[in-house]
Amino acid sequence: MKHDTGTTANVPDRPKRIVSVSVTMTGHLLAVDAPVIASQATPPSVITDKQGFFSQWSDAAAKNGVKVAYQGFEPDVEKVLALKPDLIVGAASGAENAEKFYDKLSAVAPTLLYRHDDVSWQDLTARLGKDLGLQKRVGEVVAAHEKRVGEAKAAITVPKQAAALVRDNQSAMTVFTPESAQGLLTSLGFTVLTPPVSSRARRRAGVRTSRSSARRRSRTPRRTARSSSSATPPRRSPPPPRARSGRTCPPSRTSACTTSAWTPSGWTTTARAT
Repeated sequence: MKHDTGTTANVPDRPKRIVSVSVTMTGHLLAVDAPVIASQATPPSVITDKQGFFSQWSDAAAKNGVKVAYQGFEPDVEKVLALKPDLIVGAASGAENAEKFYDKLSAVAPTLLYRHDDVSWQDLTARLGKDLGLQKRVGEVVAAHEKRVGEAKAAITVPKQAAALVRDNQSAMTVFTPESAQGLLTSLGFTVLTPPVSSRARRRAGVRTSRSSARRRSRTPRRTARSSSSATPPRRSPPPPRARSGRTCPPSRTSACTTSAWTPSGWTTTARAT
């Protein structure tokens, strides 16, 4: 069976003991009633229960008796082995990316790894349903979601101005776009802002350099002296680049300067001192 890390043989048609090594994928699996017996957990926070399971599906996990396989972002292969799974499902992207552990996990049980950062939850769930033989349940879940979105859309008044969907985790800020996997606002009829990207930023996948590196680039490079017969006038150093959208550098050299970078799920902006 093909997945985002390769091809896995001997995948059971109807697995009975699935261990999820991705807390992100666990929600998708539970949504389609996959037989998950244990899952990776994250450190408990405001968006999880006390075990480290995400709040939006922690009740379903408790109802189905899902245990914590281990806590942390790197798979604990020994603990996974002790659970005796007949199938392991995990992520090929994100903080819990298990690609470098694929060979070790595959020695325990057939392992399927999927990217979840560049697809909608509907497409990812449909792929899981196909691979696990749960297509009918996927159709029911997606239909129920679309019905709920339609009801919510009819019950609200969408503002005329565009909206921005952001997530701030104190060290970085992510700005989601209309192309992001998190497309609920668009489904509800909102116009979602798209951060402007310069042509240079597009070529560099949206990575914007800090003010200090821009100053270094603007300096005239040293040249070796040549004889008067072969010397050519040195090129003028380019003017300092103008401040770009998504990067704010106050005049004070001791102030904070923010740097934006593009990721498949949106813009990430990081603040630091200059």
